[in-house]
Amino acid sequence: MSDRLNELERLAPGWDGCNAIPPDRNYLSRARDFLSSDLISGIAPGPDLVPTYDGGLLIEWHTEVIDLIIELGPAGNTFYVRDSETNTEVEAALGDSMEQLASAFMKLGLGK
Repeated sequence: MSDRLNELERLAPGWDGCNAIPPDRNYLSRARDFLSSDLISGIAPGPDLVPTYDGGLLIEWHTEVIDLIIELGPAGNTFYVRDSETNTEVEAALGDSMEQLASAFMKLGLGK
């Protein structure tokens, strides 16, 4: 994960061939702290880290059961969860709907 974060730190303005802004260093720093936490560092495989055109960052896990996307960005910090076992989808600000977010992390941690 560290290599990918370092790579994202080196993106230049226009990295997408148009007008994309490089990921904000604050988002990258928060992602680095989050991904090195005990809760997250034990989840395998690790997430995909995807820059957004507006200087934000997506942290994504996709499994057979769970799709979890956390977005750190200028419009706010949000998450999206799709759980195929319960046939539910939730999109909310980080800090809201914590039960669904906790359930997603539990299923990711169990390797489902």
